Amino acid sequence: MNIIVYTKTGCPWGEEVVGLLRERGVSFEERDMFKNPAYKEEALEKSGQWKSPTVDIDGHILSDSDAMEVGAYLESILKETKVENQELSGEFKKLIK
Repeated sequence: MNIIVYTKTGCPWGEEVVGLLRERGVSFEERDMFKNPAYKEEALEKSGQWKSPTVDIDGHILSDSDAMEVGAYLESILKETKVENQELSGEFKKLIK
């Protein structure tokens, strides 16, 4: 699973998303749009806006998101994967709380 979180320094919603992923031990890359303007352009290309956080989960974009929305999306992936594979491993086990 490839997760990129586009944040802005000091954004409380971005901090919540990053905190959720860290708490669950899920690998992700944080890209601060204030510290690197190229990340701002990436977020714009992917989502059509620069709001924080913008989360890219394997190409699925959650724009102007929050921890609740990201958690719900990860849970939906977990359910689909569990149904398809009947057994979970690796990153998906980390999502179960």
